[in-house]
Amino acid sequence: MSDSNLYLSPAVILVLYVDDVLLASSSISELERVKKMLLLKYKMKDLGPVRQFLGLEVYQLSERIQVSQEKFITTILRRFGLENCNGLFTPIDPKPLWPVQGEDGQQLSTEDHHLYQSIVGSIMYAMTGTRPDLAYSISVLSQYLASPQRSHLAIAKWVLRYIKQTKDLCLSYSRYW
Repeated sequence: MSDSNLYLSPAVILVLYVDDVLLASSSISELERVKKMLLLKYKMKDLGPVRQFLGLEVYQLSERIQVSQEKFITTILRRFGLENCNGLFTPIDPKPLWPVQGEDGQQLSTEDHHLYQSIVGSIMYAMTGTRPDLAYSISVLSQYLASPQRSHLAIAKWVLRYIKQTKDLCLSYSRYW
């Protein structure tokens, strides 16, 4: 597996995305050496320890690192008019009625079709960043991207209500020694 924007050395990991650079290392001296080398070659600023990267909020605590997307989630809830909705504790209706294509007869307008696709894309971004608990919901919602019906849009909004209830969930990486 390869990623043209990921650079590894024995002591330092460098991630590059357009004009954002993230450096990680267990050795402060190696990290400083690489930063000095980069600062000599490129015009850039050292913003200190990472707090945000590509929409991910990073909290460096003494014994662990936490990665969250709470701000992103708040933004998508506002974007889809659900910032004041009641939250739910299940990621998807446990007994959904998945209509077969064309069965419920309530096709979405072009505007609502795009809304559905935007909701699913936003949920997918959260899932790939910090919310693996959304994987099943995305696998279900993605099946209807080409021709969603009114019931599918309702299910997508159900998932957003779950995200509202759980927006403070994060990934936590503890030290292994």
